[in-house]
Amino acid sequence: MFIDLLLCIVGLVLLVYCADKLVEGASNLALNFGVSKLVIGLTIVAAGTSLPEFVVSLNSSIKGNPALSLGNVVGSNIMNIALILGITALIKPISCTKAMVKRDVPIMIIVTGLVWYMAHTDAIITPNEALILIALFVAYNIMNYKIGKKEGEAEASTAPENPEEEEKLPSTWFNVLCIVGGLIGLVLGSECLVRGSVSIAKYFGVSDEIIGLTLVAIGTSLPELATSIVAARKGQSDLAIGNVVGSNIFNLLAIVGTAAVVPMF
Repeated sequence: MFIDLLLCIVGLVLLVYCADKLVEGASNLALNFGVSKLVIGLTIVAAGTSLPEFVVSLNSSIKGNPALSLGNVVGSNIMNIALILGITALIKPISCTKAMVKRDVPIMIIVTGLVWYMAHTDAIITPNEALILIALFVAYNIMNYKIGKKEGEAEASTAPENPEEEEKLPSTWFNVLCIVGGLIGLVLGSECLVRGSVSIAKYFGVSDEIIGLTLVAIGTSLPELATSIVAARKGQSDLAIGNVVGSNIFNLLAIVGTAAVVPMF
């Protein structure tokens, strides 16, 4: 029991600390590349925090359990919008840019409808449909980078010049290191927390079904939760909401696409 409690504490500490470093690195990286913070949240941060879902879905597909693979994505997306966005907004109100409301959220809704249509027809997502999803994911990221460049230049032109702040800005490699280290720490932290929590729950006689529906489901969404909360507290609303919307798009296009194309090999 003591080791399980220690695992939970270590997991929480890792989540908070690594989420802080991830947000800091992502924010500075946006300045390094001259793109908007929203785009960094929608792409790099969103993909990174969705790694647990990616591993679970890919592993399920390889083991011949596609239903669990798709269910993990659907459950994660619901968790992102209902729980993570809700908790984050309760802690600190999140401002939504016009680009998010008019571009990225509608894209998320359209992609959700597309995946639903693919799954609804013949009750299967074929490898060919999976390739379409992956192609759309690549196109979405290219579009985001190009638009992010323009938005970043617009933000830079309207921001007051401050040479001292530019000199203090960490290098690109240091920010990439912060992001990679933060993502690894988030995955390890969520793993520690889930393992400790599951052991404690079993100690008190909680069934495997309840543990799977609650602790494991929430556990794969802990990186998104920690990152969005820290981003909101730091006043980085673009990263907070971009992480949620971007994670949903990544889940539907990249994870479902990859999991469905695996049977081809």
